[in-house]
Amino acid sequence: MPLTPKERQKLYRERLKEVNPEKFKLKKKEKKEKKKKKKKKSKKEPKPEVVPLEGHGQILTQKRNYNRSVIYRLKNENTKLEEELKKI
Repeated sequence: MPLTPKERQKLYRERLKEVNPEKFKLKKKEKKEKKKKKKKKSKKEPKPEVVPLEGHGQILTQKRNYNRSVIYRLKNENTKLEEELKKI
């Protein structure tokens, strides 16, 4: 019976640990760092870059444009969901 990928990976790690413990530790450390990077990625909306060029008005304009884009996106999602409900 062939091994599943998960079982093969487990066997590989066990052999690596026996044969070359330094490389095993290095692999473990790399995996940990990779996991940390994944956790840091946020699923929140990206905020617009606010660069105050000419005073307060510039910032307000950028915020207003950002808010409009968010509202537009939400309206589109809402209409799609309503259409799906009508189909059902």
